[in-house]
Amino acid sequence: MAPIAPCADLVAAAEASHVPLEGIDPPREGSVVGPGDAVTALVTLCQGGMRRTQWLVRLEGVTPGAKELAARPPPPRTLYTSVGGRHEYSYTPAFVSLRTIGPFDAADHPPKPAKPHEKNARTALNRDFLALGADRAAVASFRIHNANANAPKGWFEVRGTPYTAAETNAGWKLAETVGLTDAEERTLCGSAPALDSYFGIVEQTPGLDEILFKVLDRSLIWSVILHAGVSSVHFRFLPDEISVAAATQWGLPDGTPAYQLPIMIEINHRPTLKLTLVVTRPKPPFLACAGVVGLLAERPGDPETYLTLRVLSARAALAATEKAEPLRTGQAATPTAPSR
Repeated sequence: MAPIAPCADLVAAAEASHVPLEGIDPPREGSVVGPGDAVTALVTLCQGGMRRTQWLVRLEGVTPGAKELAARPPPPRTLYTSVGGRHEYSYTPAFVSLRTIGPFDAADHPPKPAKPHEKNARTALNRDFLALGADRAAVASFRIHNANANAPKGWFEVRGTPYTAAETNAGWKLAETVGLTDAEERTLCGSAPALDSYFGIVEQTPGLDEILFKVLDRSLIWSVILHAGVSSVHFRFLPDEISVAAATQWGLPDGTPAYQLPIMIEINHRPTLKLTLVVTRPKPPFLACAGVVGLLAERPGDPETYLTLRVLSARAALAATEKAEPLRTGQAATPTAPSR
């Protein structure tokens, strides 16, 4: 999780393309991703020890066109929890442009600077999922894990059909023990679709899905090809590894709550990709990226192949209908596990 600096060729390309590589606005209250909101991220792929390749990714809020506004939204999604909750998640589009510049050879002395390729796309993100808050999920998961470690009381589960009263009995006891709030329950319930939404950004960003594909286990890829696809994809939090992140290390104001949230992705019941997200509150300027300010993607069993993403610049345009109110900082952080 140590910071990796952008290479000289990437810096030069960013200057030529007028893409800022620094400047993070303090988080503020707000719920809109609009024109003027922008996030710049550095993506670094590390292979075979010291071989590094970098890309520049730019996400900007845009004004939607008539065709985009006329698109039919998907129906709301309803999920149920083992503590008896019912949560409906609607679709509110956030229209953005996505831009990728690269690749750049990040070696100290690259053989010959190659002309980077630039790819562009536009898409609509689900703002309701982006705003759920993985930071709340990190704190709640840590408390639940500790409660079960001291005296097993049950687990928090989610499905698409209601739980019976008998099934929710243990869930109620667990919720009371850990002091689970309604907002935390809603966030935990929506974690999987929220992660799907975040990976929707990866999928829609030109070239970024291909970059992440390089980290995946090739034997699994062939297994998927030979056996006609993926039968199951499962996101599993690793609560014993959740920890407080140093806010200033990620360009955040001192005292801003931030956490490292490790997640194991299992495809066809096989651990495929370990993600460690660095998350803060999903408020502007971080609403567009779901509050994720950093990411480490690792291939299980291969310490020399990994990918990092780090937000370098984040700017929020003040919407005319919103009042700029800074978020309170210096809140007590629940997780106490040592930072990795």
